[in-house]
Amino acid sequence: MVVHRGDLHEPLLRACRDARQSDLIAGTSVTGYTQNAAQVTVTTRDGGRFTGDVLIGADGIRFVIRAQVVGDGEPRASGHTIYRSVIPMTSVPEDLRWN
Repeated sequence: MVVHRGDLHEPLLRACRDARQSDLIAGTSVTGYTQNAAQVTVTTRDGGRFTGDVLIGADGIRFVIRAQVVGDGEPRASGHTIYRSVIPMTSVPEDLRWN
């Protein structure tokens, strides 16, 4: 499944803004986390520590949280090349307009 990053981040951002017990801290690099049965604590590059009920790591394939959870090493090249672009659907020939 392929999801545009904005389509993933937008509902997460909306949920953070709507949650009364949530703080969204932008521009912070996470270096790792620890957890127990009750909570998770995130450590940041500048030495900060943030504790909460849940951690969502949604920052891509090279994200530190993914590496700690999955532990499968660096991404491997698939041998496929993908080109991405965004154009209005009205500019796409009708026979190519499929989902």
